[in-house]
Amino acid sequence: MLMPDKHISFSESLLGVGSHILGQLNSRPKSVDTLWTAYRTDESGLYSIKIGFDSFLLAIGFLYSLGIVA
Repeated sequence: MLMPDKHISFSESLLGVGSHILGQLNSRPKSVDTLWTAYRTDESGLYSIKIGFDSFLLAIGFLYSLGIVA
């Protein structure tokens, strides 16, 4: 689930969801609720498969562990 592969699409991976989160931040802090709402209502077509809130939090934790978000 961390990286996309043969059986996991980019939109299902933590890397893919993390890229969406980073795109929403735009160098301005936002709440988790705001980021979650933006993810759930995204209509770009890149994230056609939606993950649950628990996996969304894992993606935020993944970004935090890499030192990308604080």
